[in-house]
Amino acid sequence: MIFSILEVALVSLTITVGVAFTLVLTQRPKAVEPKGALDFGNQLAQYVSDPAPLLAVRIRDGYALHYRDYPAMRATAPLLVMVHGSGWHGLKFDSAAKALQGKAHLIDPDLHGHGTAPGRRGDVDYIVQFGDNLGDLVATLHQPDQNAAGAYGDMMDSAILLASFLRHDARMTRDHSGGWTPPLVRRIVGLKILNSLRIDALNHLPVIQFDMPRAVLLIAGDRNEVFDASLYAPTMAAVTDRDRYYILSEPTISIW
Repeated sequence: MIFSILEVALVSLTITVGVAFTLVLTQRPKAVEPKGALDFGNQLAQYVSDPAPLLAVRIRDGYALHYRDYPAMRATAPLLVMVHGSGWHGLKFDSAAKALQGKAHLIDPDLHGHGTAPGRRGDVDYIVQFGDNLGDLVATLHQPDQNAAGAYGDMMDSAILLASFLRHDARMTRDHSGGWTPPLVRRIVGLKILNSLRIDALNHLPVIQFDMPRAVLLIAGDRNEVFDASLYAPTMAAVTDRDRYYILSEPTISIW
């Protein structure tokens, strides 16, 4: 009897693992076709003068999570964590944080895989690492006298904050988040099954794609000793039509 039960359990486990591997390996990334993706023009053109300095806190996985700190004027002010979206960084909130600084103690982190010290850019080590990182940050910086802790995000930032409560295809979410993030849903389902069985050998595979901005701004000198500045425009034309090039008549360093 016991052997029969074990046999059934083994067969069920084998089928489950086989289905999960099939789901993961039969869906692969493909070229992202621009379909009205989010407009990052304002963010790309934004200039931040005198930003708050980057600080770092060591969290549970040993990663030095970078953040900017905007202390409140009173000890009881709530702690507010400002969470940026995928493919971006915390500096986007510098102006907003300074404007709200008198009403709350604001923390502005660069999420794992983002910012100037990303670790592996655009990647995490396990499925819920973003949430763990933010939890460690709040636990470290929240003071006993503070009334509460909260989080703020806009556009795709709010999707990260609500990930624990809403599915990726919730009613208020546009298809593929407005063309910005086509997910590999079948692969995600397979990986979650495997991770529930403590199998993480395929966690390195991509599960979401981003239609990143294709805008280019380049300033170069016409006597640059390393590059022929006149060839930038025709070369880059093959990959983007959202480009601006300024060729200066003085020796200068190329700036992207």
